[in-house]
This record gives sequence, C-alpha cells and structure tokens, in this order.
Amino acid sequence: DLGGPGWRLNLLGGFELQAGGGPVRLAGSGAMLLLARLALPPQRAWAREELIELLWPGVPLDTGRNRLRQVLLGLRRQLSAAGVPVPVEADRLTLRLVPGALACD
Repeated sequence: DLGGPGWRLNLLGGFELQAGGGPVRLAGSGAMLLLARLALPPQRAWAREELIELLWPGVPLDTGRNRLRQVLLGLRRQLSAAGVPVPVEADRLTLRLVPGALACD
C-alpha cells in the first residue's frame, strides 16, 4: 500500500502497532495509552491538560506535565527506532497525530 499510512494501530483485541508492515513493541503502558488516546479520533488535537487528566486523573498539573513530557519523549524515541516518520506532532499546548500517518481500527 504505497502512499498509505506508515503506521497501523489495532486496538480491538489488544494493542498492536505496526510500522511499514512490521510489528513495533512499546515499552510502558503510558506510551500505549497516549498513542491510543491520540488515535481516537485521529484528526483531533488534544490539549495537554486534557490528556493529563485522562491519563493521570487528579494529579497536580505540574506532576502531570512532567509525566506527559516523559511519556511523549519515550514514545517518540521508541517510534523513531522503527525507521518510519513519527506520527505524533506536539506544540506547547496540544498533541495530535500527523494527518494520514496512522491508520487505526
């Protein structure tokens, strides 16, 4: 499927991630949860504070920001190792998937 998404995420029946047709294992539940949240719906930009509340309900905002920063750094590092462009975009306020970079069931 040339020109299609470089990434495929299956959530039904368990978390399964593929890049360029090969499996990718993510270490840590935080990375999996963050990627799954960004994939549903894929076109949405998520406010960092909203993701913090979804992933770590009730934690102080500074703690949540630090956790999100660490999870995002680890996720990017792990995804970069697959040799396919990382499908996650981030700025100071939001995170989102690169449009069309990841297909999800």
